[in-house]
Amino acid sequence: HKWKKTDIENLQNLINKAAFVHYTSDDYSKDCMKIRNTALVRYSCCGIACLAHSRSGTSQTVSMALKANKPIENIFDLSLFF
Repeated sequence: HKWKKTDIENLQNLINKAAFVHYTSDDYSKDCMKIRNTALVRYSCCGIACLAHSRSGTSQTVSMALKANKPIENIFDLSLFF
């Protein structure tokens, strides 16, 4: 992917403000998102998700968190779409 200059600047701004940054991969691969999601669960005590359906990477991550007894708050609100 080629990122827009403003997207790169926004990312760098977030990184600069972060107390801690954990890289799970130096490069994109077919497994990098699953590795990232596993790290999100492993290094968190709880989570916030916007989960609208059960067939997604978000859904898989929420399932991992729940199996690890980590509380998840789903902020999805169907009424926003109608």
